[in-house]
Amino acid sequence: MAPGSMSHSSKGSDSLTILSANVRGFQTNIGDLIHSHVIPHNPDIIATVETFLNPTVPENFGQISGFSKWHRKDRTNGTFGGVAVCFRKALSVQLEIDMPDHLELMFFRLWLTTQETVLICVCYRPQWQGGEPIEFLLNNLDGILHHHTCKNILIVGDLNQHLVARFFEDLLTIHGLNNHVDFPTHISGSSLDPVISDLPEGAVSCRSIGAVGSSDHYAIFSRINLKATREEALTRTIWTWNKGCWQSFRSVLENTAWDSILTGDVNTQAFKLTETLKNLQERFIPHKSYKVKAGDQPWFGHTCRLAAEEKSRAWIRFKRNPSTENKLTHKAACKRMKQVQKWAIEQWRQSLSTKLTNRSIGSKDWWSLVKQQQGLTTQDCIPPLYKP
Repeated sequence: MAPGSMSHSSKGSDSLTILSANVRGFQTNIGDLIHSHVIPHNPDIIATVETFLNPTVPENFGQISGFSKWHRKDRTNGTFGGVAVCFRKALSVQLEIDMPDHLELMFFRLWLTTQETVLICVCYRPQWQGGEPIEFLLNNLDGILHHHTCKNILIVGDLNQHLVARFFEDLLTIHGLNNHVDFPTHISGSSLDPVISDLPEGAVSCRSIGAVGSSDHYAIFSRINLKATREEALTRTIWTWNKGCWQSFRSVLENTAWDSILTGDVNTQAFKLTETLKNLQERFIPHKSYKVKAGDQPWFGHTCRLAAEEKSRAWIRFKRNPSTENKLTHKAACKRMKQVQKWAIEQWRQSLSTKLTNRSIGSKDWWSLVKQQQGLTTQDCIPPLYKP
């Protein structure tokens, strides 16, 4: 089966969700971050600070299915510190505004369905830097917002603001910002990890969702009333060429009045020829369409989608009526899903192996496939284009 046409729709959900956490060691606590926080809460953005990462840690370490790579700012001098952020692949994000190397801040632009953008800042303020990171925001925030035409600002991270209270209050007052976190974010009872925005109080809700592994900070889950642009789904059509009615296809082609179809200039003729062949293809070649989600694995095709939907339906039936029969049906659906997944992964691996060993493949395509499997491909999103 070969892929045919593919189309997508771009829309936004009712809110944007952010999981922010001081992890106190990314390599140590990434497992608990994923299983205890990312999977249950399904955030759009994951922002971590005090990652303790350095250039010896591979770029693809800790990559989460359905999300971009981790965009990192490791501490350049010394150990500890560091920032790492990743985004759900469906979001339209422009990555990283240039920053002074010694400041552990990262900026991103996120596109909304209103064709406007929001500026997201992830910040860690080490205590030894004093008020410098907050002073940088105080002096440069308006300029950054104006230069990148961002309507709103969101700042998350660990600012240790209780030690630089005057700088922090000046930042909020001068720029008209609100700190939406009014609860402890540290085991000591202190509130060190703010969620700051220029949105009204009621537009942002935050709550603590517990510590991440061995970290002494609590992760924060924030829901913001912003509709982010998302590539929600792709509609993919696959064609079963080996089951096509080719004799009928050829017969219709032979009896087509091409002289009456192929008229006008060359562009018009090319369009009419394409439309004619496409209509006949849909008529004589068995095909089916299905939705592909932005975060789907490359091997997760139509067969996997059907098995997953059947598993979901079986679970819903069992939940509504926990009978022995429904339990067995759900168990069988789970087993079927595992079998289909194993088959799909093997088929995909064989296809990938064939591509990599094919003598006709160019070096550029070969390296692209290799880097993709290593998780080293760049995932910078091209923002939506609204003007010619």
